[in-house]
Amino acid sequence: MSDKVEEFAVFNLTYSTLIDYSGSVVDAITTDPPVEAESAQKLESARKAFKESLNQSQTKCTASLKAIDRKNDQLWRQARAVAKLAAKNPDDADRAYGERVLNVFERMPDPTRSKYTMAYGLLERQLDELEALGPDVLKRTFTYAWVKALRQGFDEFKEVRKQKLHDRAEAASGQNARLRDELCNAYLSVVERLNAIAVLMPDEAHSMMIARINRLIADQRLSAKLGKRKKDPDSLDDVTPKQKDADEEIINATDAEIEGDSELDDPKLEL
Repeated sequence: MSDKVEEFAVFNLTYSTLIDYSGSVVDAITTDPPVEAESAQKLESARKAFKESLNQSQTKCTASLKAIDRKNDQLWRQARAVAKLAAKNPDDADRAYGERVLNVFERMPDPTRSKYTMAYGLLERQLDELEALGPDVLKRTFTYAWVKALRQGFDEFKEVRKQKLHDRAEAASGQNARLRDELCNAYLSVVERLNAIAVLMPDEAHSMMIARINRLIADQRLSAKLGKRKKDPDSLDDVTPKQKDADEEIINATDAEIEGDSELDDPKLEL
């Protein structure tokens, strides 16, 4: 067992992992009676500030996206219901038009039951096919207004989604980046203090803290390797910061964040 906290590239952790890891470190150095109360408090304060900043940069757009999506889901179901009625029209010609419209809805999976990344890809294809039928067909089947409203809702979702990504990029280069650095430096201060004590005046309480943190580090390294292996079964190399950031962008671009925040309560689970 190491007498010191092992070196660990905490600056390379993704936002969600950094929040979780630093919280575990706070727990590792919180004892009864308290031995490192000041260190734990400083690290937890930095962690809380970083997490709250991330939450603030996500909440507004997340709420808007959810509201727009609920409206689009309702519009889609209503448009499909109208198409079903049109497909039962007693007039042969109008019924044939209705069947063509309904076929577009029923040929693909229901986008209202899919995750966001898939849902809006499906919806875009459906809207393209519906609009390709022409306004005359849509008007004769009474779906024209519904399809038009759904296209507007789709465009609105894309715009808010684009704004969310823009806000995230802005935040990453500003306040969030600064607070992330402060959290990382707070962690490094804890490590430096524990390692100094381990050399100058070692005791059982601090040795236990060091052992706990080293276990956390080992767990993080194992998780990184397993994550890499899942993407590439032939490789157990550590995941690089660039790979992690790219993976995080893919995940979080469709995720409710803040990272680990599970406030979404609908079946799509992603934003």
